[in-house]
Formats: sequence, structure tokens, C-alpha cells
Amino acid sequence: MPGNKSKTVDNRQLQHIFELWSAMKKQLLYYLLVCFSSALVAQSSGWVFFTDKQHSALPDTYFDDYAKARKDRLAIAYPAASDLPVSDFYLSSVVRVADTVWGASRWLNAAAITATPAQWAEIARLPFVKETFLQSTGTHLTHRAQEWPPLSDSDSVLLAYQTRRLGVRHWQQAGITGKGVRVGVVDGGFKGVDVHPSFAHLREEGRILATYDFLRQDSSVYGYSSHGTAVLSCIAGRYGDSMLIGVAPEVEVVLARTEYGIRENIQEELAWIQAIEWMDRFGVSIINASLGYTNKRYFQEEMDGRTSPIVRAANQAVQKGILIVNSSGNEGDGSWGTLGTPADGDSVLTVGATNPYTDIATSFSSPGPTADRRLKPNVTAPGIVVGATPKGMGETAGTSFSSPLVAGFAACLLQSRPALTPIALLRAVEEAGHLYPYYDYHHGYGVPIASKALGRHTVDTSSFIIQPSGEYININVNEAYLPERDDEDRLLSPPKHLYYHIADTDGNLRQYRVIAAVEEEAYFIEKEQLQPGDILRVHFEGVTKTYTAP
Repeated sequence: MPGNKSKTVDNRQLQHIFELWSAMKKQLLYYLLVCFSSALVAQSSGWVFFTDKQHSALPDTYFDDYAKARKDRLAIAYPAASDLPVSDFYLSSVVRVADTVWGASRWLNAAAITATPAQWAEIARLPFVKETFLQSTGTHLTHRAQEWPPLSDSDSVLLAYQTRRLGVRHWQQAGITGKGVRVGVVDGGFKGVDVHPSFAHLREEGRILATYDFLRQDSSVYGYSSHGTAVLSCIAGRYGDSMLIGVAPEVEVVLARTEYGIRENIQEELAWIQAIEWMDRFGVSIINASLGYTNKRYFQEEMDGRTSPIVRAANQAVQKGILIVNSSGNEGDGSWGTLGTPADGDSVLTVGATNPYTDIATSFSSPGPTADRRLKPNVTAPGIVVGATPKGMGETAGTSFSSPLVAGFAACLLQSRPALTPIALLRAVEEAGHLYPYYDYHHGYGVPIASKALGRHTVDTSSFIIQPSGEYININVNEAYLPERDDEDRLLSPPKHLYYHIADTDGNLRQYRVIAAVEEEAYFIEKEQLQPGDILRVHFEGVTKTYTAP
């Protein structure tokens, strides 16, 4: 075509252009990686706590009538300053500085943000900022329920045990089912709860009061993880017409999704805090949280009941009339080796797990004490259970499931004694523990049982004696409680467990053990192991006896 000239490029030119472009791509990729890595390193997530709540207000309709009645019964003033929303001016001021503002907590008067060091410094200088709290980010390991075939004979035995161990028969005889008590559940999802037959009674009677997904900001929680499905079943689930999965089938529930399940970031802690604030609006008295944050976000010395924002909110819940029941965690045989947060909270009822085949703590159950040497867990419950799955029923394991069993127990106890404050309810659950007043850092006060909560529990005080003699303290068991033997001295029945600890004058444990009582002289302790004022506390078959070192 006239006016057009063709150009030719020889192979050497093409090769040169290709090499130049390849070099430019490598440099560009390197530059982008450096910039991206720098951005990742430079940014960090955390919390901004404000000094006050300037110009905040609360509508009269914020709390429903049930919530108002609960607060009136417990003499809790409302609306309190902590109920008021965070100042819009404060939030907008932080938004102008930070890279990301994830959301805010009323109770903590704080916002969760992600920012660079320079931005954090600028935010800290704002006149209305009281405190900043930076955190690392990482992955939270969630122990999810497995999917199993329909209930087998062995699963039927295990299912019957998990409620019988907490004395459900005594609750039923007293007409106690959790009726009238509102329980919140925060978890990673409740897959299938809207159709599963184990929850038909909750759906048909309108006892699922509200649901909300704080990660997606909508009301649908019936997808994602099935972990919450098994957890809820261990509070209020039924199997068929006659078998219970949890001990409180007539509670009313409020469900919130706050966990991603396979990753952990500041959004989850914020979602958890927002969820319990939201649940307060519906008057829940108990919240079960089968989750915890450990080495991906905190150090062990921070498990002190006051450092993490999530435990601060859990402690605040008590002032609102709410008891948090939290799993201790599954790090007993892991590298972390102790409980996480918010299980470290002083006002949190922390639950460890027992093995139903031995009735002692499982190896995976996270032990205490807290970093400041407080007793944790408070109590234990079966941690190998049968729960609801999206495809039916199946066996699953973890403190995630011992916690809701205790949450249901607490709901029954509250129904029987509705005037209890959250702390009084916590203490009442502890006192119902089958080991109480003995305790240790794996079992707490033991498995709560309804007969003790109802004052129907009787024991034989002659089951053993503590007998100091010379350099030793002997523990002698009544032969009537020893296992049967055959002619060849083989055991015909399993031995019973004897527990002992040595506590200092502050109640901190120097040592504790669980042993099998197979001989009349079950155990002896050298007196030199005890320091002046130390208490040796021994528990066997419902009886606790003590010896105090002179």
C-alpha cells in the first residue's frame, strides 16, 4: 500500500530485545517482591484504646426486654458507659491515618487496625488515644469434628456416658433442662444446624433466637465449619426421642460465627469481642467459646488474665451478667504446652478434657496454671464425645467439646438457682466438681456432677485415712474399695484413682499426682517434701482429707 514501508528485524535484534525484556522482568519482579515483603514486615495489627466516648448515645430499643429483665434481676445498671458506641469522630480520625480499620469494640472502647510503624506512632500521639496494643498474626489451629457413619453400638455407649458422667439423671429428676436460660455460642460455623434432626426441637420451638456472621456481616451461619455444629449439640442436642447429646436441651440459643478456622488474624479477635457485645443485647447469661489464641499471637507470659484484648472483653462480660465458658485448649502434648487466651481469664470458666475410658485428663488437654499462677482449668468434662455432624452423628475429640458440656451444666444450675451472679455461678460449678475441694492443674476441681449441685451427693468418709508415721505420711485405702483379684492375684476390676497434691501457703501447687489404688497402703510421702505450712490434700472416692506440715 502506498505510503507504508515494511520493516524487517533480524534474529540478532530479536534476541537482544528478548534478553532486555527478560532482564527488565527479573528486575521488576525483584522490585515488587522487595516492596511487598517490606510492606508485610512494616505493617502490624493491633488495638487502639480510646480515653472516652465523646458524643455517644444509645437508643432505648438497644436491649430487648429479656436482657433488661436479666440486668434488673442482677442489679446491673444500663445503659452503662461501656454499652455506648465508640465515638465516630475518634474512629474517623484513626481511619485517616491507618492502612486498615477492621472495626470497633464498645466494651473495650477500642478499634482493631493494621498500620505501619509510622502510622502507629502518629495514632499514639492523638489526644484521645489512651493505649495502643500491637499483635503478631498467624494461623490458629481449629480441631474440627470428623464425619462418621450412623451411630454404632460403641458410639451409643459413649453418647450415653458423656451426659451420665455429669449426672443428667439428677437434673431430669429435678425437672431441670436449662429452660428459660439463654446461651450464646461463638464458633467457626454451624453447618447443617438449620436441617439436622438433632436440633429440630430448637428450630420448631423457636429457640434459636438470633444468628450473625461477624466475618461476612450477614445473618447466615449455617455453612462453613461443622465445628460449631458439634459444639452446639454438646449443649442442647438430642439423638432420637430419648437420648441427649448435651445436658440442657431446653435452653434458648444465640449463634455467632467469628472464626475462619484455618487462619488467624486480628479480625477473629475483633469478631469475637463484637459477638459477645451483640449477645448481651439478647440477655444471654452464658457464652460458650471453644477457641483459643496461643503462640501465633502471644507469648506464654501473656497468659495472665489481663493482657490480651479478648480476655479483657471476657472479664468485662461478667460485669454485664454473662459467664464465659471456654475450652482450655488442645496443647497438652504440643509445643505450647499450656492454655491459651481467653481461657486465662480470672472470671472465665475454663474447661479441660477427661478421657471417658479412664476418667482422668487426656494427654491433649491444655493444663494450667496461668502465667500468674492461678488455677486453670477450673473444671473438666469428657473430651472424647459423640456429637452432631452434617451427615449424622460421630465421635470427635478435644476440649472444644468438654466446654459445651459444662456450659449446658451451668445453664441447668442457673435454672435451678436463677439469682446467681456470673461469678457465683462459676464458683457453684467448681463446687459441683467431683474432686472438690481437691484441685490440680490438669483436672481443676474435676467433672461437675448434678448430684453435688443439688445437694444430693453422699460419700463414705472411711474410704481412706492419712496417717503420719515417723519420716513418712502414709495414705491407707479401705480394703473395701480395692479392686477384686483372682487366685493368681490378677485384677478382676479396674482400680480407683487416688489424687494428691502439695500446696504452699498461697495455694500454689508444688506437685500433684494421680495414682491407681491397688494396695491398702496406697502411697507414702516423705515429710521432707513438705515445707512448713504446706498442705497435703488427698482425694479418693468423693472424699478429700488434708495434712498440714508443722
